[in-house]
Amino acid sequence: MYVESVDFKRQAWDAKILGDLLTRLIANGYQGLLAEIHQAAGRFSRPRPDRSLPNSLGQADGFTDVLIPPAQPHTRVIFFLAQPDLLRMIVAGRNQTEVRRVATATKMHLEAAVGGHLSELLPAVADREGPDRFRREVVPALHLTASGGLVVGLRDGAPMQVMLALRRQPAFRGRPTALGSQLTTLLPDKPTEQAREAMERLVSSGIVERWHVVICRTGGQWLAVAQGLDEIKSLIGSNVACPHCGVRMGEEIQEVAYRLTEAADAQFADNRPLCELLDAALRRAGAEAVVIDPGRGAVDGAALYHGTVLVFRARSGAPSAEEAAQLLEQSRHVEQQGWRVVSMLVCDQPAPADLRQSGVFVVDNISRLDAAVEEILSKVREQQTSALLPPVLRPLAISVADLLPPE
Repeated sequence: MYVESVDFKRQAWDAKILGDLLTRLIANGYQGLLAEIHQAAGRFSRPRPDRSLPNSLGQADGFTDVLIPPAQPHTRVIFFLAQPDLLRMIVAGRNQTEVRRVATATKMHLEAAVGGHLSELLPAVADREGPDRFRREVVPALHLTASGGLVVGLRDGAPMQVMLALRRQPAFRGRPTALGSQLTTLLPDKPTEQAREAMERLVSSGIVERWHVVICRTGGQWLAVAQGLDEIKSLIGSNVACPHCGVRMGEEIQEVAYRLTEAADAQFADNRPLCELLDAALRRAGAEAVVIDPGRGAVDGAALYHGTVLVFRARSGAPSAEEAAQLLEQSRHVEQQGWRVVSMLVCDQPAPADLRQSGVFVVDNISRLDAAVEEILSKVREQQTSALLPPVLRPLAISVADLLPPE
């Protein structure tokens, strides 16, 4: 389930405006709970011209309606007055695409009913739990400084995955190295071309260096290496033979090798690759803001998602109970400012079982980082919808999820 909510503030949301909104929505194919009730009541009462849907709303106080939009039967729109001057719209559906499509269309109908631009109704509440407040309150509270990260292109996460995988390869001249033919094993869940592009970004950034290699076709031994291709061409054009199998160098295997440079050590020291991976995963999942500042304290970064702050620590190796406790302590500082907070520990080795009972979300399988992040954000959305639910539905024990039809 995916949920999006927007608050609209004006001096008064009177019954006429709300009635005009419902009338417009129903005329455009929306099915509404209030309209259904109004129609049912009409079957049991004497018809009167003043008993139209807008007139039957009476006073706007307590207004709540649940609607099914046309062409999106698996999506629901909820309108209700959170305060006399605050109309809240909640759109819930199966995925982000459906929800945003319905939200955009419904906002257009609301704008027509109001007779003005919705942007005029947003400023008073736009920063209630938004990115500006996040940067103004949360980032300083956690002593974070926004950093640019590695200059490796768009944050799709692939370069960082390659970097972490390359770190585990055998050493050549004391540095982890992998052959170009092994790229698919470094990034098994991505197409070969994407893995190659990710590696080239690391080469451009100076994190990885490229070597040209001649390898014995029979025994697999490295016969010659050079950073320049011209040197290799000169070698294979000569009559020099392989000392192992006797074949001329020109008939042996020519390969490209990728070797981590010393510049990578500083990145690994403060767990920046893991932080960059998490940054990319959170942004793909829809986080409104992400700040990473690894290696400076108990917290490596924070993100904002649907009004909830995710405070995280990323590290190589298994995390400790002490690190979890420090993370929770930092999270409490943010909670004291009135934020909903989730704490996350991300690592590249299995975490002790007791950490999962500490109140911290633990992600210790980087290969399924996106899935793990989505599981956590799904729980955030569930908590958010409980807080957003109209009061009239709470005594009935109806959640937003209950309003959605089964798949």
